[in-house]
Amino acid sequence: MKFGQMKANTPKAAITPSAKDLYWAAGFLEGEGSFIAGASEHVYASQVQREPLERLQRMFGGHIRQRTPNSTAFRQQPIFAWQISGTRARGVMLTLFTLLSPKRQEQIKKAITRNLPKKVSND
Repeated sequence: MKFGQMKANTPKAAITPSAKDLYWAAGFLEGEGSFIAGASEHVYASQVQREPLERLQRMFGGHIRQRTPNSTAFRQQPIFAWQISGTRARGVMLTLFTLLSPKRQEQIKKAITRNLPKKVSND
């Protein structure tokens, strides 16, 4: 798989988000989300309530997985995690960028520019 490509089995968005949906998603991801880069870009959110993550999945696609909390966790409730990667993650980042705080905008800038090709000097 090439950089930035999505896996064929990644669920796609089921709806076209309205402006209200995008504001909700920005607020939710501002508080519960992460914008990161590894081999590709990722948008990630986790919590004990599955419904908000299902809402993100309907808007943007991606996967929801259930994680088992570690034994030292105060609560022993299951934790659900939503993640989207690659091109779709970049699309989510750029769509929500202006609705997010400067701190989150900086995370997005770092995530997107981390994997850009380096300039080649002709010196």
